[in-house]
Amino acid sequence: MEKAEMGSRIAGETSASLAQIVSGIKESNEIIAKIAESSEQQTAGITQINIGIDHVAQVVQQTSATAEESAAASVEMNSQSDILEEMISQFRLKDANEGQKRLPNSASSTTLPRNLTGD
Repeated sequence: MEKAEMGSRIAGETSASLAQIVSGIKESNEIIAKIAESSEQQTAGITQINIGIDHVAQVVQQTSATAEESAAASVEMNSQSDILEEMISQFRLKDANEGQKRLPNSASSTTLPRNLTGD
């Protein structure tokens, strides 16, 4: 009988140990599931960040193209300004006191008088 009680006690201890193992496995599965869920969330977040970075890269590229176009337009306007300045320098002003005066070559800040006549 003693052996039967000892066997019963060992079986009970084994059962308790197996129950703890099963509990540990369930807990491990829950932790692994949480890790997997967190990994999916991180993947989704990283995907959103990559999309945002792509948008920023596109905006930077567009801004760069616009800046290049603006620079080219500025150069063209500067050239046209030089031509216009040269054309304006061909005009002479009539001054009642001094006869005709030629406009200075750099008349950029001077307002043009009303009595402008062409040569």
